[in-house]
Amino acid sequence: GGVLIILTYSAILLLLSPASATAKDHSEEEACEVSKVGEVSVIIPALNEAAVIASTVARVLAMIPPVAEVIVVDGGSSDATSWLAAKAGARVLKCPTRGRAAQMNYGAQHAKGGMLCFMHADTLHIPTETVSLIRDTLTEDPASHTVCGGFRPIILSAKKTYWGLSIHNYVKSFYLPMLFQPVDFCQGLRLLFGDQVMFCKQNDFKKVNGFNEQLALMEDADLCLRLHALSNSKHKRRAIKVLSERVETSGRRFDEWGSWKATYIHFRIGLSWYWGA
Repeated sequence: GGVLIILTYSAILLLLSPASATAKDHSEEEACEVSKVGEVSVIIPALNEAAVIASTVARVLAMIPPVAEVIVVDGGSSDATSWLAAKAGARVLKCPTRGRAAQMNYGAQHAKGGMLCFMHADTLHIPTETVSLIRDTLTEDPASHTVCGGFRPIILSAKKTYWGLSIHNYVKSFYLPMLFQPVDFCQGLRLLFGDQVMFCKQNDFKKVNGFNEQLALMEDADLCLRLHALSNSKHKRRAIKVLSERVETSGRRFDEWGSWKATYIHFRIGLSWYWGA
């Protein structure tokens, strides 16, 4: 309903705004990438996720081939999130700054894998072969066209599957750049969102300075814009790839908030971002 309109509106505003951050020289990181390029670090920002964090960590650790590590970045939980995550096998970091973008950046700073995968704490399903899919998508070729990827999202809860929202989240990865940046769309731009389990190379993530911590919303789509603009020896614009394999994320907040409250929350966040608050 209304929340779809607000999210789409926020994405349109983002597409019409100039991309921020300039690339930096990271020659040392590029030298290190050779030895760790095939390793995948999964980064999960969390805040009071005691009800779901252990099962999410277990799903990640069940991947074949295995990930290099699961990093849970706690933004200051008042429940047992950190303890349960560590017990389940995750490496737990306490982030000094609360917020998804800040927590994901903090996890990336401490990650040892050459590839980074960002996941919601309430992810209910992810392909067992995710590591292989990431490696195949982000090849070792330094002139590769693909710079970032994500999956096909399904949003569900114990009450229902949000098919309308799920389908819209998938197709807006394509139609928003196609409508508002058609040239970039033809050069491979797609917009990904947090529930699509984004992944990219650590070096590329650092070159664009990671997530914009000033954004309370749309930090993932903003990252796509900047990664797309990250040229290499062969391509002036890089591709963002949406894989056909599905991931499932909890729709519990839609159950809790209801459509109108969710619309109001996203509207306030979107306006705050748009006006630079």
